[in-house]
Amino acid sequence: MIARRSLTSWLETGIIIGNYPEGTALPSSSELAVVHDLSPSTTRKPLKLLLSQDFVHARRGIVAFVSPGARERLRRYRREQLSDHYLQPLLSEARRIDIDTATVLALLTNREQEHAADPRHGKQQTLEKRST
Repeated sequence: MIARRSLTSWLETGIIIGNYPEGTALPSSSELAVVHDLSPSTTRKPLKLLLSQDFVHARRGIVAFVSPGARERLRRYRREQLSDHYLQPLLSEARRIDIDTATVLALLTNREQEHAADPRHGKQQTLEKRST
C-alpha cells in the first residue's frame, strides 16, 4: 500500500520521467484508489496538491492534465529537495564523523560506478503506468 505522500511523489516521478507527458491526463482519484488500495478521498489530496502547485490543471472539472512546463518545474523542485533533504544532512553527518567533502565525493563516485556496473540497474528506471 502506498501512502499519500508517496503517491504524490509517484505522480511527480511519472511526470518527470515521461509516463505522463504535458497535456495528458493523470489517472483519476478513483483509478488511483483502486490501484493503490486507498480511499478516493486520500487519492484526491495528492492531485489537489499538484493542482495547487500548477503542475497539473483540471479540465472538465474532474480530470487532471499535466500542465505545460510541469516536467521542468518538477525537476527544478526535486533538485532543490535533493539539496535540502539529502545533501545538507549528508554533509552535516560527514563533518560530525570527520569526513571531508573530497572523501564524500569519492564515496559518491564509487557508489555510482558500482550502481552503473550492476546489470539490475538500467540507465533510467521507469514507473509502470497502471490503469484499471
